[in-house]
Amino acid sequence: LVLLNLVLIAQKFLGY
Repeated sequence: LVLLNLVLIAQKFLGY
């Protein structure tokens, strides 16, 4: 998995 992809998903959960 790409770290950047995980960041994008995390941002959706965090709402950033």
